[in-house]
Amino acid sequence: CSPTKRGNLAMRERRHQPLARDQAGSTLIIGLVLLLLMTLLSLVTTTETRTDSRITSNHLDRIIAFQAAEAALREAEAMLMVPNPSEGMEGQAGFFDELTAPSSDYAAWDDSNSYEYAGDIPGILSPPRYVIDQLPGTSVIDGYLVIGEVYHGREQFLYRIIVTCTGRSGETRVVIQSTFSPPEA
Repeated sequence: CSPTKRGNLAMRERRHQPLARDQAGSTLIIGLVLLLLMTLLSLVTTTETRTDSRITSNHLDRIIAFQAAEAALREAEAMLMVPNPSEGMEGQAGFFDELTAPSSDYAAWDDSNSYEYAGDIPGILSPPRYVIDQLPGTSVIDGYLVIGEVYHGREQFLYRIIVTCTGRSGETRVVIQSTFSPPEA
């Protein structure tokens, strides 16, 4: 082969071979793009995990507050299990009859206008509070609700029990209400 042909052959081979320095730039760019994508993926995953953790914590907080409110509801029902319960409760803070009404501002309930649950419930910010409201003009006669009249001189009042409780954080508030008819005397 002549030296000119060898030179032409070397040039052709060089033209078809990619240069190492050309590859190095594209490899760096591809590597940076992949690194950026992996960083974004990890940020999204971290955000989702944090959100799921908050949802679970809030749900647990609500369950604890609800269980505490149910315990206070059972305590209020136990107070009403005596014959003529309103006679023993008149004048007590937390008991309301047809002349008075409980506040609907549950955050303002305190010892002057509601009962505090007597039990100990771990995991809540403050004990549940409740009111007992004697519903006016209602009677239960032989299992039937009678509104506005006394039937054969027998009257058995219905009571509305309203309970409020905050959870562990204080941001969760549960309010439950029940209508209760104590047993006849």
